[in-house]
Amino acid sequence: MKHAFKLSKLGALRRGRNQLQIRAACQNAYLGDHTSLARVLGRYKMYLDTRDVAFTPHMLSDGYWEMAHTEVMAKLLKEGMKAVDLGANLGYFTMLMSDCVGQRGAVHAFEPNPHIAKLLRNSAEVNGFAQRTTVHEMALSDKDGELDFYIDPTRPMNATLTPMQDHDIVKVPTCRFDDIVELEDCDFIKIDVEGAEQAVWAGMARRLANPRPLTVILEFTGDRYPDAGAFLDVIEQQGFSLSFIHSWRGIVPTTRSEILARPGNVDQLLVLRK
Repeated sequence: MKHAFKLSKLGALRRGRNQLQIRAACQNAYLGDHTSLARVLGRYKMYLDTRDVAFTPHMLSDGYWEMAHTEVMAKLLKEGMKAVDLGANLGYFTMLMSDCVGQRGAVHAFEPNPHIAKLLRNSAEVNGFAQRTTVHEMALSDKDGELDFYIDPTRPMNATLTPMQDHDIVKVPTCRFDDIVELEDCDFIKIDVEGAEQAVWAGMARRLANPRPLTVILEFTGDRYPDAGAFLDVIEQQGFSLSFIHSWRGIVPTTRSEILARPGNVDQLLVLRK
């Protein structure tokens, strides 16, 4: 990656210039069968589903996604870490994780959608990350078993375990985080699972009780939970500090009351650290 965009340049102060540079480096080629290959973040090749109208267009035309989130993640991830991507989708953040943790690190990406998981594996391989990146074709929850997974082919990143009309339905295996031995010593977790965050959290009790330092980026949408305040109470009781990703100021400390005061239908990217 001698001439690739340098992750060290990421930051709000340079964001405008960075986006222009990344967009200028964005290239793509249609491979047939609803699949394109694109250069993203000026560094990675990603296989994309062209039927997707929500995420793929950004990759094909701009080459980046959620820049504030990207900047924070690149700052938090370090060489040698073990990182977990829950709700990996096509793997934009998985590629960033795999790059940042380096050859001494490891990444575990979870994507239940069989078609999307296949494209994600291909992206890990073409970027030379296959040896350090494991793609798990399953959903994490608070119990082992099998559940219906609801997929809109035009918006696969919004696939959910919550029943939805006019969606394709596939049966997917489910597992508790704590039942996967390789995750016991992870350092970093990104959780974006379209409303299943609380169930995933309940299945992580052993890792969360471990005194080993842990950073979690959690997509929190209050209206999706039976009691959003109780969910935050559990998080704080387990020793996590509360911050959120501000669009320009990066990681900003926050409080339970401030989180609950924001609209319940708006996604908040919380940064939880212990």
